[in-house]
Amino acid sequence: QVSVREEKIVMPTWEIGPPQVHSSFWDAGRQQVYPYTLNDVLTDRKVDKTYQAVVLENEYIKALVLPEIGGRLHGAADKTNGYVWLYWQKTIKPGLISMTGAWISGGIEWNFPHGHRPSCYMKVDHRIVRHTDGSATVWVGETEPIYRMRWLVGLTIFPGRSYLRGDYIFVNPTDHRHSFQFWATAATHANEYAQAQYPGDMVTGHGKHQFWNWPIHNGVDLTWWTNSPNASSYFAFNNPSDWFGAYDHRAQGGTVHVANHHLMPGKKLWTWGSGPSGRIWEEILTEGGGAYFEPQAGAWSDNQPDYHWLNPHEVRRTHDYWYPVRDTRGFNMADQDF
Repeated sequence: QVSVREEKIVMPTWEIGPPQVHSSFWDAGRQQVYPYTLNDVLTDRKVDKTYQAVVLENEYIKALVLPEIGGRLHGAADKTNGYVWLYWQKTIKPGLISMTGAWISGGIEWNFPHGHRPSCYMKVDHRIVRHTDGSATVWVGETEPIYRMRWLVGLTIFPGRSYLRGDYIFVNPTDHRHSFQFWATAATHANEYAQAQYPGDMVTGHGKHQFWNWPIHNGVDLTWWTNSPNASSYFAFNNPSDWFGAYDHRAQGGTVHVANHHLMPGKKLWTWGSGPSGRIWEEILTEGGGAYFEPQAGAWSDNQPDYHWLNPHEVRRTHDYWYPVRDTRGFNMADQDF
């Protein structure tokens, strides 16, 4: 049976300073964030902070949602073997990554209408729904004040299933057409035993200006975390498959994403890199929690930046599945059930 509950949790948190008094208007080279203010003052104050969290679990998996930090899925664990299949931060340590500054890594971040959206470190609305089939959903979302568009993310766990279903709803209630993109930015633990499990024979970078053979390029197997010494983005190129993921061969556990590739074609893998610069970012964002891969799923977009139009009063919907695997030595095919 599925359990869903609200509870208060305490996590060590690095505080941020007060927001800027004046909002930032758009200028060349910068995305618009008005009427948001910038939260770009980091401090050295570390305190125990209490968060109102939502815990969603069944006999196989457990997930934590934090409506107070952008509604993100903060982390997920496989209860059958203890493997953390979505990076679960034990401390809240923001870095200056989002459009308004403060941002944390781990779990899954919801990016609409832009990447690292302005409110990703701010409180959003949430609601719990229990269904007659025994499943339960946590809805998070907001009406963002820049363009007045709405986004909703529903996270559902079912009895007897180890997957978590994500339902995504995007609404333009205005009389004007607006551009948008949506990426679900996940994170999984990485180390010298971590391997990306992505389909296809070619990947590309941002804007499709660079291309690499996949998985072997110039004699180097790019699927292994340790073989990308510098920060890198890999996007699956012209790939019709519905799946991707990552696998830790030491832990014998992994993470799978499955979605209809006609609606969610984006399959991105991001890494800070296994070299010295990556170690710096680990300390900035994870406080000793270790390296991570970012498997990212894009709806309607297969690259970044790749924007689409949401017409006046248009509603778009899509969904996907995330689940852990164990003792498979990796995988080269996946669907909703296998």
